[in-house]
Amino acid sequence: MEFDGWGAVHPLRPLVEENFTIDITEKWNGGVSFRYTVEDSEIGSGSGIQTLSSLDACTSIDPWWEPMETEYDDRCEFWIPPAKYWEIVTKGTIFLNVDTIARRDTDVRWVKTGKVHYPCDINGTPTLLDAIKIKTVRGDEIIILADPDNALILSIKSMYFAWKLRRVRN
Repeated sequence: MEFDGWGAVHPLRPLVEENFTIDITEKWNGGVSFRYTVEDSEIGSGSGIQTLSSLDACTSIDPWWEPMETEYDDRCEFWIPPAKYWEIVTKGTIFLNVDTIARRDTDVRWVKTGKVHYPCDINGTPTLLDAIKIKTVRGDEIIILADPDNALILSIKSMYFAWKLRRVRN
């Protein structure tokens, strides 16, 4: 499955748009491995492979591209942990870091603000996906796919980065 989107990184200046593609190479209960390519970025283009070995234990989104093959057991990248998904759905709030690298987050409170339909192209067909809208106490705006088996972050806007899923290809 391949995801196509755009992202922006803002280390010390206004948001810079960059295009990226993610190809999920393997997904298992509690983990995922994906190949990514970043293009058209002022910060630099590149590609790599990331393996998230424990989505159940991850505590931080931190979507920074590492131009190599890396493995993390504490970063979620484009997903939230299944337990956190159920907690936000049932309790309306969770604690999960958005950016421990640039902002040095610790225990950021996320609050569910409602449900939305997220527009996305799936295999060439315009589709509205059921999603959950979230705000954090740090001002981040996040939209997550309403799917407990694939709690994919569809869109996020933070102080230092933003991204938005545009297209999915199977």
